[in-house]
Amino acid sequence: MVMFSATWPLPVHQLAQEFMDPNPVKVVIGSEDLAANHDVMQIVEVLDDRSRDERLLTLLGKYHKSQRYLSHHL
Repeated sequence: MVMFSATWPLPVHQLAQEFMDPNPVKVVIGSEDLAANHDVMQIVEVLDDRSRDERLLTLLGKYHKSQRYLSHHL
């Protein structure tokens, strides 16, 4: 299993420990003391592969101004 995060607050770390090997490899780039911007809302959606691509296109269409570029490269 591989997990990526720009931030790794204690509650996320504790949750990850439930799913990871007892001795995971941890790669840190920069400082572990950095904190997330609390004004940014993060939403997690668990989707199968087919639904993931469709959902990505839906969200990009909703929030991105240039849809033409996206449809040719996905």
